[in-house]
Amino acid sequence: RARQPIPAPAARRQVPMSLFSTWFGGCVGGRSCFESEPLPLEAPAKAQLKLPLPTRRRSVKSIDDITPPWGLSPSSWKMPGCGCRRRPNSPSMAKAFDDLERDAALLAPLLKALCLLSLGARARGRFSAAPVETPHSPIEDALVPDDQEWVLMQRAVPEGVYAQLCSLRALVARYDDHPACVQEPHSRRATTLLRFLRARGSDTRLAAKLFGDAMRWRSEFEVDRKLAEWKAEWADGESERARLMHEHEYIKLCGSDRNGCPVYVHQMVQGDPVGIAREVGEETVLLHYIWIFEEQTTAMRAQFLKTGRVVPGCVDIYDTGNYAGLPGAVPRALAKVPYYMGFARIFEVVYPERLHVAFVLRAPHFFDVVWRAASSAIPEATRRKCRIFSSRRAASAWREEVGALVPPESVPPWLRTDDAQMFGEAARLGGLVPRRR
Repeated sequence: RARQPIPAPAARRQVPMSLFSTWFGGCVGGRSCFESEPLPLEAPAKAQLKLPLPTRRRSVKSIDDITPPWGLSPSSWKMPGCGCRRRPNSPSMAKAFDDLERDAALLAPLLKALCLLSLGARARGRFSAAPVETPHSPIEDALVPDDQEWVLMQRAVPEGVYAQLCSLRALVARYDDHPACVQEPHSRRATTLLRFLRARGSDTRLAAKLFGDAMRWRSEFEVDRKLAEWKAEWADGESERARLMHEHEYIKLCGSDRNGCPVYVHQMVQGDPVGIAREVGEETVLLHYIWIFEEQTTAMRAQFLKTGRVVPGCVDIYDTGNYAGLPGAVPRALAKVPYYMGFARIFEVVYPERLHVAFVLRAPHFFDVVWRAASSAIPEATRRKCRIFSSRRAASAWREEVGALVPPESVPPWLRTDDAQMFGEAARLGGLVPRRR
């Protein structure tokens, strides 16, 4: 018998044998797979499957509770482009329909899961097509304390800085139970972490390392215990070192700056920290500086909580005038360099970004020598904050610049004028410590 020619592919009937072939046959071809007319391969896609979203919310406790809007029963399905719902009479079509029922039963859980994802169900058990807002913080809420300080900080700094601050908080969260954070939660305070972040140029890894070094030093030195004991001893004034410090005190609180932080005047030439350390120990001098710096950083945080503005730092005034005419100013100044270099290394780690501006007023002619010797231990960022005015210049040279940061009533009277009659109060600060041993 002569072989019958094979019909062209376009004339063949497409009989799908599974759920997916049935589904996409109706969607892409634009006709039902149950129709008797052939499906041309070149027919463009005319119909698309559009799933109606639910118009109301309903509780979803598990995947099994979700039913697609078009139902999961194969007998009730209506394929796109198909106008029949009854079972076909053709044996081949009946077999395809049986396969469809079998596949639908097997794939029903999968379709339910797809509905759960595509229609926007969330872990909180609500069924909604509306998008769910993500939390603003880039880390878990448990890592960022939900208190007023962090709320104010989020408003006070740019979004990128706040994200870095939250990342730093995540890195230092392991110090929450550190001995240095038992009395004061340094690791949970936004203002403290911001100072460490700025000290390391917004590098969170370096800032976390610096914070860890500071906490270890505070724990080893026992800052909280020793400082509390020194404050009580200073107030009592009966111990030997308390009487000596009261007698030769060379650091004076003179008021507050325009940000509300305390301003201290350090009488550098008339002060004798070397003699104090010789008589009562170097730790006494260090504790006195720590007391001042703790007061300043505490005031910075208090002003931030009060105003909602980040305080850039505190203002220090270093008076280098020799009003009492003490002898040996040059050798005594050079003897102080090792002490201040050691203190500077500690303060750089423990109190970073504490200083806003340091005014060095009435610097003598030998100050350049002392500055070159001591500046190697001072960080570059701190050196840029120092404003030095020579003794050859009048008080009017620094009055305007100092007054921009410190109100006149907080500047000592002998630094507001060149009148020698005002130098009497300054002459009483400090003094040489006699040898008593």
